[in-house]
Amino acid sequence: MVGALRAGEPNATATMFDRYGDRMERLLFSLLGPEPEIEDLLHEVFLQAIQCIGALEEPSRLRSWLTGITVHTARGFIRRKTRRRWLSFVEEVPERPAIAASEEITEATRCTFEVLSAMNADERVIFSLRFIEGLELAEIALACDLSISTAKRRLKDAEKHFLVRAKKYSTLHPWIEEGRWAIG
Repeated sequence: MVGALRAGEPNATATMFDRYGDRMERLLFSLLGPEPEIEDLLHEVFLQAIQCIGALEEPSRLRSWLTGITVHTARGFIRRKTRRRWLSFVEEVPERPAIAASEEITEATRCTFEVLSAMNADERVIFSLRFIEGLELAEIALACDLSISTAKRRLKDAEKHFLVRAKKYSTLHPWIEEGRWAIG
């Protein structure tokens, strides 16, 4: 596929999007929550990938490479959005139609993304990659362009910061207790 993309073959772009589009869209949602700009960001990811396909050194790592582009795109969006908040007192975000979920899950999801939105972009990204997307530490390090030891250290800090904030939401207590943390 990488060879076809580099050669500019007509269907190569569509094939790449068909193969990886859903996964990268889920990753964006995991990193950003229910943002109305996700579709635009997804297109930005694939546009950047097509423009930079020549920089991919190992064609067998296409999925990991796309994950890295997606992570960097999401991180940039989080940073831009944080800066916009300083300029605007009220930000109206239109509601997106959601898949029906129980009231408990809906509230826990809302609280989780509220906690994540209070974290800095790097913490939010690394936490989401591990605990929402379920990526392994090596995959996280690759996606974030970090050494494994740096990724491990940042993940530990992100977990700590998430837990401190999450304890303030009683809705999240059962979810935290069922997971790897215990409220103390």
